[in-house]
Amino acid sequence: MYKHLKSLKKTGVVMLLISSLSLTAFAQKTNFSGTWMLNEGKIQFGEVPHDFLSKRYEVNQDQTQITITRVSTDDDGKDKSLTDALNFNGTPAEVPVGDGLTRSA
Repeated sequence: MYKHLKSLKKTGVVMLLISSLSLTAFAQKTNFSGTWMLNEGKIQFGEVPHDFLSKRYEVNQDQTQITITRVSTDDDGKDKSLTDALNFNGTPAEVPVGDGLTRSA
């Protein structure tokens, strides 16, 4: 009887291991690609100047990096944008901060 329980226990462990490996193999990573809009009706920013906020984010993501373009409106009502390209491999990326200046991220 104990021999049968040991065999059943080993089979259960093997099945659990196989199912966890197959779930890991088929797991998908989140892809944030798309256009994201600011919904001002749902967010309260308090005293933050309105022109400081980005009105739209355009996101492109692949296996190696994510590129985020922040679109806001300048004082003349024209769209202005800043693009950040961040690497997934941990290497630093030069990120624009405005007025031709960059920082390492």
